[in-house]
Amino acid sequence: MHDSKVRSRLKARLTKFAAELCGATAEMCRRALEASCLDLGAPKKKVLEDMIDWLEANRQITPFLQHAAHKVRLGGNRGAHPPADGPGISSVAGLPPQAGSAHGGPVEKIGKEHAEAIVDFTRHFFQHLYVGPKQLAKYDFTRPKGTDS
Repeated sequence: MHDSKVRSRLKARLTKFAAELCGATAEMCRRALEASCLDLGAPKKKVLEDMIDWLEANRQITPFLQHAAHKVRLGGNRGAHPPADGPGISSVAGLPPQAGSAHGGPVEKIGKEHAEAIVDFTRHFFQHLYVGPKQLAKYDFTRPKGTDS
């Protein structure tokens, strides 16, 4: 899969977000992340958690990106499968509990703030892996001075 396909999948996911489908946004960011992991060579038969860890172990991503990717994975899981108990998306994303959740307990529905955080984590991941390297390659500062055209 080429980065243009991954980029188009991310754009589709962000369109869902614009429509205020916060749970679906989280889930779609997770799916875009999974496509990226496969694009980067993670073993296909592994679960996403293992794919992310494999990428970090094989120096495809940094520990920071590994952490961001796990936030997206967990938030996407919560968007797809709200739990009856256990830690809510607030604790996963490091955000304050959603208004109305009992005693800061689990968030049953991902709100806009949670979806925005998950989208932001996804953007950081894609920026670092796809956009940054293309920007760096665009500028060649290794040529001797005076040979620039």
